[in-house]
Amino acid sequence: MTYALPKLMLLLLSLCFGKLEAVTFLDNNCQAGFSPMMINSRNANRAPWMAYLIKDGKYICGGSLVNHQFVLTAAHCANSVQNLIARLGEYDSSIETDGETLDIGVSIIFFAPLGQDISLLKLLTRTNYTATIKPICIVLWTCNEDLRELHSVNKYIVTGWGQISRVNRTASTILQEISVSRINPSLCGNFFGQICCENPSQFVCHGDSGSPLTSEHKYNHVTSTVLYGVLSSGHERCYDYARYVDIAPYTPWIYYIIKSYF
Repeated sequence: MTYALPKLMLLLLSLCFGKLEAVTFLDNNCQAGFSPMMINSRNANRAPWMAYLIKDGKYICGGSLVNHQFVLTAAHCANSVQNLIARLGEYDSSIETDGETLDIGVSIIFFAPLGQDISLLKLLTRTNYTATIKPICIVLWTCNEDLRELHSVNKYIVTGWGQISRVNRTASTILQEISVSRINPSLCGNFFGQICCENPSQFVCHGDSGSPLTSEHKYNHVTSTVLYGVLSSGHERCYDYARYVDIAPYTPWIYYIIKSYF
């Protein structure tokens, strides 16, 4: 299976001729930056791409809306579509007055090749974008050499609703965020295709799986939040490092699945 890579590459390469600052996103409607827990984390600004995944009525994982009908998350978060719901537009799950939310069932789960801990959830219905529901930016292609920084980033933001206490396993009802830095992959066991990150004073924890690893970039004078990874696993006791699946090798697969099944 080639994931329609030749056609994708021809399309993207054609954008480079005569347009040195071309940047191609999976969905050009992706949100430009954050609009106006992790342990020792802080309340996040609203991140309209966040998906709050519910199984059998209980919150299980985070995820990222990547287009009108697909959510990207960790593969271990969902092995069956039965009673699996993606809530879009969520910020504070304890109240109903913090903005519009939508609960949508999942029709198909697509697992990435090579057994990596990443999957695409196709929602039962297409969702319209609103102020509280928009996709994350996934870069398919960039032609400008000045944007090589995209591949040399070592500081990120992680957002999620995971456990905020090591002692009583209390999960956050409010979306949390922490800053993390890339560290030597050997500290995470040198797992192929993963980004290893940590923060000495802030930690991801249980319930944060599937959450996005992001960084902000400015393209053509517009700041956009770009997805780099999907949280796969962290320290059992919520200390030290965490591993994120690097989505860069999987963008052709993501593109192929969405173009084939959307």
